[in-house]
Amino acid sequence: MELETEIEARIEKSDPVQHAPGLDKEAKYAPVLGKSYSLSVKASGLYSIVLKSYDFDPYLILLEAGGKVIAEDDDGLIGVHSKLLVELKEGIQYHVTACSLQGKTGAFSIKLAEADPTPLSGEQLDQLKDEYELGRIAHLEAKEGPNSLNVAKGLNSMGIRRWQTGRYREAEEYLTRALEIREKNLGTKHPDTATSLNNLAELKRTQGRYQESRSLHMRALAIREEVFGLEHPQTATSLNSLAFVLMAEGRLNQGRPFLERALRIRETALGPNHPLTAASLNNLAYLFRQQGRLREVIPLLRRALKIIESAKGPEDPHALTAKNNLAVALNRQGFFEEARELFEEILYVYGNQAGMSEISTARARNNLAMVLKNQGLSEEAANEFRRAIATFLKIHGESHPETAAAIGNLGNVLADLGKMDEAIPLLQTAYEIDSEVLGAGHSKTSQSLHNLAWANKSSGRLKEARRLYLSSLAALKENVGEKHPYTATNLHNLGLLCMDEGRLDEARSFMDQALEIRQACFGSSHYITAGSWLELGDLHSLVGRLKEAKIAYEQGLSSLLAHLDSELPTMSEAGRIRLLGRRNHLGPYLSLLAKMEGFSVGGPYEIFLKWKGKATRMQAAGMRLNEKDESKLVQELRDEISLVSKRLSEMIFLPIKDREKGHNDKVEELRRKRLQVERRLNQAFGLKDLQEAYSEAEIRSKLPENSALLDFFVGEEVFAWVFSEGSPARLISLGNSERIREQVEMFLASTSLRGGKPLEETEGQRISLLDSLWNPILPYVEGTDLIFISPDGFLGQLPFGALSTHDGRFLLEEFRFVYLSDATRIRVPAPGRISQEGRVLVVGDVNYYESEESGVQEQNQLNRRFDVNGRSRIGDRWPMLEATRDEIRAIKELHQYVLKWNSEFQTLDGKSATESNVKMALPGNRYIHLATHGFFEPDHLPSLLRDLEEGKERAHFGSGLQAVGLLPGLLSGLVFAGVNAEKELGRDDGYLTADEIEFLDLSSCDLAVLSACETALGSERAGEGLISLRRAFEIAGSKTVVSSLWKIDDRASATLMDHFYRNLWEKGLGKAESLHRAKLQMLQQNRLDFDGDARPSTWGAFVLSGDWY
Repeated sequence: MELETEIEARIEKSDPVQHAPGLDKEAKYAPVLGKSYSLSVKASGLYSIVLKSYDFDPYLILLEAGGKVIAEDDDGLIGVHSKLLVELKEGIQYHVTACSLQGKTGAFSIKLAEADPTPLSGEQLDQLKDEYELGRIAHLEAKEGPNSLNVAKGLNSMGIRRWQTGRYREAEEYLTRALEIREKNLGTKHPDTATSLNNLAELKRTQGRYQESRSLHMRALAIREEVFGLEHPQTATSLNSLAFVLMAEGRLNQGRPFLERALRIRETALGPNHPLTAASLNNLAYLFRQQGRLREVIPLLRRALKIIESAKGPEDPHALTAKNNLAVALNRQGFFEEARELFEEILYVYGNQAGMSEISTARARNNLAMVLKNQGLSEEAANEFRRAIATFLKIHGESHPETAAAIGNLGNVLADLGKMDEAIPLLQTAYEIDSEVLGAGHSKTSQSLHNLAWANKSSGRLKEARRLYLSSLAALKENVGEKHPYTATNLHNLGLLCMDEGRLDEARSFMDQALEIRQACFGSSHYITAGSWLELGDLHSLVGRLKEAKIAYEQGLSSLLAHLDSELPTMSEAGRIRLLGRRNHLGPYLSLLAKMEGFSVGGPYEIFLKWKGKATRMQAAGMRLNEKDESKLVQELRDEISLVSKRLSEMIFLPIKDREKGHNDKVEELRRKRLQVERRLNQAFGLKDLQEAYSEAEIRSKLPENSALLDFFVGEEVFAWVFSEGSPARLISLGNSERIREQVEMFLASTSLRGGKPLEETEGQRISLLDSLWNPILPYVEGTDLIFISPDGFLGQLPFGALSTHDGRFLLEEFRFVYLSDATRIRVPAPGRISQEGRVLVVGDVNYYESEESGVQEQNQLNRRFDVNGRSRIGDRWPMLEATRDEIRAIKELHQYVLKWNSEFQTLDGKSATESNVKMALPGNRYIHLATHGFFEPDHLPSLLRDLEEGKERAHFGSGLQAVGLLPGLLSGLVFAGVNAEKELGRDDGYLTADEIEFLDLSSCDLAVLSACETALGSERAGEGLISLRRAFEIAGSKTVVSSLWKIDDRASATLMDHFYRNLWEKGLGKAESLHRAKLQMLQQNRLDFDGDARPSTWGAFVLSGDWY
């Protein structure tokens, strides 16, 4: 053999039989014939030897001169040709044998060439496969004639390849010719003819040529029913295919009987656990999803996945496809966390499993990006879309539907980010590709046109948007029908456009049509139908049809609640909060109600109650079930959550200098595991049966004499429901929320940081906030002295008692304030006096250093450099809180020497106040007092929730730290012994996070006092208040929590606590009254000590939440 010279020859019957170790294992049933050639090379290096044949299955053997086999290959090139890549040495004689498996004879070619070690790209492999298929067809046509069955087989294969790569016109030519040959040779009722009909029909379905596709599928079905019978698996295949055409046409109800019949056939003929049965389950789930029967979709897909994983293993390509289908459905139904987890698992397998195709990885990445988009993580989604597009362009080129879809997805997410100059060209490109490849009549082309219209509307190009919407609508009616969900979406969005244009009657017509279709397709309790109702409510409100708007809003909110009640119980807490936040339409509804007069409060307030605090109530209910359930599964899951949460906390708070390579990946893996275990735990509880409904009458009946309830909601406006004894309930709009937020932030800054500055410097801020937030409410609460406040959003940071009136008096001097996570937390005290005695845990005087000696030395240095009276961090060190020594001593002395209680009193201080000791000691106590540092949003963990949702990116955020944004409980917590020591994984890091506290059993706790800074602060959530440390204690079971809203003076805090406990235990006052009087005592003393300055910074931070008596 000569280098770069191709030899063409034939295997004949007279050629010798060949043997080699690998070949002998392969060729067990027929002799292998072969021709041998000698070769040598003039320079040592890497060479390739390629053997090709269209007549037989080729096999290569390379031997040294002495007959030793060096290498063998069967299908090393594209699965059909033989190819050896070998190092050949100069001056050595080799022998290569071209073999034919199965004893066949025929022509072949063999070539020696210098090899390029670079692996072939997907595009190069596709090109080689095309060359092989086309060459084989030409060879067979020359050998057997243009109408042979082997030619038809080759044409069929080539047609499928062209179809898969989006070259539909060529695909149709090949498949049509294959069908014609088979009909001519085999007749119109042969199974192979049915196969050709099926393939051509599927191509036409892909192109949107549904009527032609349906006709071909019906012919194929008739053949298979006649040849195989009515109950044969081949018949089931045709039934499935025909159903998918009907579904693509929007004829969902007509498709269902075919799918159900196919499933019955496969279950009977193949068994309930066969992979093809799983495929039928998947198909039926797809139909149900299109019909909006969401509750039936997920169980079918889970069953299908279980069957395939059992039959083929969890990492088999079919299992990964089934997992992908489940994840897509979960994403579309709002189960974003679980969908994300599944897509990440798929990508993990693709990244670690040799031989997985780039295209499969790109598809999974595209699907993951869709989840990230739905979670509001638009920047992350855009990055994933870009990576998917790069792969699609590499493999498919630009003119392919998958490339177009990914480009369109990127355009949509950029439009979400407001980057219209980038979004519109991408959406235009996607539309042009779909038009060229699929044709103008295809549903995907119509959807691309719809997306382009939406982007133009969003960028204010209303005239162009209208033209595009109308074109898209006409195409959709033509190719999927007038009653299809895609058509409904177009109609609905066209209605929204008309609203922007001021064509309000036209808008109503389009939106009414969309609603009618969605109710028919999805039912009245589907969230898509709910969206139609809610935006129809916006339209009615805009034109002043207030009663109709109220009906539409209430229908939409009730539908959403029904949908959420089925989804939320099995989700993680973070997932619930996200979903509730993204599907919250309370603001416009409340705005409407505030404009109306004479409406009955009961119904609207009950809708409000069902929304507000829903995630918090559900999490607390889960924890109560958690405490009662002693089953092995729940115990194991509970322990696993505790372990993973602790590990995650350690990793998050590990200083950057101590982090190993791959740190962020490990954090992300722990986050995924944590969410997965929490979901499994929630699934075991049966929370769906424990969702309580509350009425306005019940809430009002729990209000004590001379009390009022203020129930706030923060959206674009701030609203307050006001209930007081003997007066009708009212809903008040307090105005623009951003204006009030600014006033609150300025007030808090001036109050918490003012120190001893004169009050006059903050007079303007005080009065503006008072006028905005309090004075509109004041007429409805006059005559009361106890006010329950259920704050929301940023109002959770405001201590109302620290507000002062025009005459300089504080609201604290006129009212007692009790804070509630939501109004359902109001409790009526039991009759009679209840003993206050009970177990007490006190933690304070914590040594934050590694040893007593190092602590004293570092503390002295801090004392010289800083004012360390505040309970907050200085630089990267948490200073000792010397006043807490006196604070916990005073509590202990009151307990032992004044009260002389016999109940257990446990103290953890100094080095013994470690995170693990505190966690172990917390359960079982009636009173918990924690005098230590608290934190919210530590310096190296900015508020990921806020930044990610606003689309901000920070260079120092790795994917691992971004993961914390989905677990907001990691952003707040308490600090304990050893926190300043060198960090070491596996050892206490000194941080006890809100996330860890939630899963403790604090059901025995009557009162938890968090005598630390910022323990009431947390991440804002509309309708959920603050995701804070205080909330974590309430969820864990604590009935009352006293916590702080800003960094507080160490000595002032100790003084306030001494007053509080003496009022509570020694004088026997209620909890709210005890804190109220303690604050008044400090306020009055400050006025005496500081020339009339009440110094609210020293007492205003502490608030009481929960049971007040």
